[in-house]
Amino acid sequence: MAHRVHRSTPNSNSVLALALVISLSFNAFLILQKYQITISIDEKQLIPTPTTKDKFGSSLKIHGYSAELNVSIDSQERGDSSTQLLAIKDPQQIASNETSNYHIVFIGDSILRYSYLEWLDTIQFSRSPKNYSPNTLINEKLSSSWHEYFINTTTHFKGNMFCDCRRSEEFDLNVEVENRYYQTDNLWATYIQLPGDNMAHGRFSPEECSLAKVSIADGPDKDTSGYTWGYMGEDSDKLISEYVSQFSRKPSAIVMNAGMWPNEGIALNLGNIFKAAKDVLGSEGKMIWRATSKRKHDLVASTSPADDAAKDWSYRLPYLTYHAFPKLEISPSEYFDDNHFGNSRIYREWNADLIQALGTSLEARKRSHRVFIIVGAVRTLHQTEESILENMIFPICPPPDCVSHLVLHLSYADNRPSTENHDGESISADGDKRRDFFENASWAEGYLSVHRLDGYEIGSQGEQSAMDVMEKEEPEEVAKRMKIFRISDPRRYSMWFARAWAWRHVLNLHDLFDFDFFTFGRPDLLWLIPVPTLEFFKDFSEDESTVWMHDAYFSFAPDTFAFIQNFEAANKYFSLPLLVQKGGACIGGPNFDRNLTISRLKIANIVTDDDDWCSNESEGWSEHTLLRKMKKVSLTDRYFPAAAALVREPANPLCEPLRPYYTVDWIKHNRNNIAHFACLAADKVISLGKSNEEVLETRPFILRGKEFAKSSTCLTLSSANYTLHEAPCKNVTVPQEQLFVSVSASQSSKSLLYGYSENQAVVLKDDIEKFYDDWTAVPAELYSKHTLDIVEIQQ
Repeated sequence: MAHRVHRSTPNSNSVLALALVISLSFNAFLILQKYQITISIDEKQLIPTPTTKDKFGSSLKIHGYSAELNVSIDSQERGDSSTQLLAIKDPQQIASNETSNYHIVFIGDSILRYSYLEWLDTIQFSRSPKNYSPNTLINEKLSSSWHEYFINTTTHFKGNMFCDCRRSEEFDLNVEVENRYYQTDNLWATYIQLPGDNMAHGRFSPEECSLAKVSIADGPDKDTSGYTWGYMGEDSDKLISEYVSQFSRKPSAIVMNAGMWPNEGIALNLGNIFKAAKDVLGSEGKMIWRATSKRKHDLVASTSPADDAAKDWSYRLPYLTYHAFPKLEISPSEYFDDNHFGNSRIYREWNADLIQALGTSLEARKRSHRVFIIVGAVRTLHQTEESILENMIFPICPPPDCVSHLVLHLSYADNRPSTENHDGESISADGDKRRDFFENASWAEGYLSVHRLDGYEIGSQGEQSAMDVMEKEEPEEVAKRMKIFRISDPRRYSMWFARAWAWRHVLNLHDLFDFDFFTFGRPDLLWLIPVPTLEFFKDFSEDESTVWMHDAYFSFAPDTFAFIQNFEAANKYFSLPLLVQKGGACIGGPNFDRNLTISRLKIANIVTDDDDWCSNESEGWSEHTLLRKMKKVSLTDRYFPAAAALVREPANPLCEPLRPYYTVDWIKHNRNNIAHFACLAADKVISLGKSNEEVLETRPFILRGKEFAKSSTCLTLSSANYTLHEAPCKNVTVPQEQLFVSVSASQSSKSLLYGYSENQAVVLKDDIEKFYDDWTAVPAELYSKHTLDIVEIQQ
């Protein structure tokens, strides 16, 4: 992350600029019409009082903004609500200060070179959509020689490009070199030619790139100077860390491909390549992988080994975007050979994703807004807070392309299940507990907005008043259904209501920010490793109504968290009226006192039907209720393996896997011990007083041979005698017996290699450094098509 969040000090000259920001960013005219927004500003302090404020408002803090104001929203459609905006500054304004440092680095084959040239030409000459670049840029056959092509395509950019270029007409990879350096005040764009697993090399260091020149490669005057640097394709991590990192202008994004050249070496080392890129790019940098384009006589584009590896990595690296070759109308006549396009129109249409993803500056890049809803009792939030930020929010919404909106509806009182009490075990609020959660988060400036609902404590009169408000907003028949479950099952109704109450406020925010992804989670959930990226959910969702949940725990729909990529689906998921309708919730469930419930309903003068009651205890479980509701409103349930665990009080908490009774018969994923692994790792770190940072770096992995000859051989754990044995890596995906290094296995500094099998951990190696001479750790493929293929959905 970039730096610790802070509030800037406002000044009196920022009022006019602030009004313009609000007008532009929030489309104020339309909002004023719909919500009658009024803004009042105290010119001395820029901290005005809202013109209206109801009892159940919400406060919004956007970190790092340069001024403060309040915006009150009166919605005739949604009843009373108010949203307080604090410290507003558009992230694009922050980004505009960085445009002078914008630098895009392209690393790849000749097709990526043509994409690079067309992209730059469109930007420099401000071409309209149908004003295509000259074909001489993207077809060397239109030049009399390679030397002429290099000269023409360099001078085309009016002195802004330097070309370290030399190529023999005989085509010799040992002679050929092509590295281009485009440099203006506002934009740098570098192209380094890398033909797959072959060598990228050049004659000029980053400090000398302005001296780069086109050289003659044939005839008596040919240039025979040697190279000063070079890296094989599989060593692209060193190319990035040792060469690209030396440019005086830090790269803002790296675009890479492997094309049609052999690229198995790149594929095997792609994890290290992407890590090196991240180290060079920093917290706001972006990595883009461009998949192989379509050949002349192919019906569709085929992917290479490196493409397939990059796609899998895109599911767990939030800074990585995978660009598949789009479906374009291309005739055979638009190729000048079997592989290369001869019409710049194709590159223009293909480059549309680059224009959108990169623009010409951080200011021009498109930004999404995504919402993360955290609802429940605070419990152990002081221990889970960092993992929520780093491992739940960041993978889904990384800066600078996304602004995260964290909606908090927290209670310092609690009501927990009890085997002895129908209404659960009430725990009163403690006024001394911490109140500043997420306010001091380390996050890129301007990209984390914390919306704190001014709500109520669980079990309080304020909660009852809020329930009254929502019932008044609904038709009489719906309000009656809500009252039935409010009286008959107050503990679990309180849980469902709190989530619906938070969603009620998200609806107002959605009109302001147009969220494109919705996430719900509990505050006591510890996320041991990052969740999948947005690419995963886009690729594997069956339809726009898909709701993703974890693949452990009960065999129906776990209510611990949810990932949803569609507003309509999220609206159904959080809807309380849809939950209490017939065919959804029923009266009954665990620890249910039927006689007490009948008595309460009678006192409230509420009459029920026979089909309002559960036929058995399990039918009343929350997970069963949620799935019935989802099926009734046509939401699709899907599951993925999440290394997350519930962390309970006391201070050294009991870590409960997301499945009941620690048994395996409920597990949806028949080869997944992720939940047990999460608990075991968390227990070791927490019990020994280690920091959350150590927890966040711990995850299951497989061990692969380090030498190329053994790169397809992995080690796995035998549950029979707890020994490691070799096996083909293709058979070791998400193994039943998982391996991990305990970061706090003992009080000494030495880390131990553990294997986890049959609910216990076994020390396998105590000399990790020596062991890693022959084996390298590869993260377990938790988020891949193969993983999902073996998920067993038990209905």
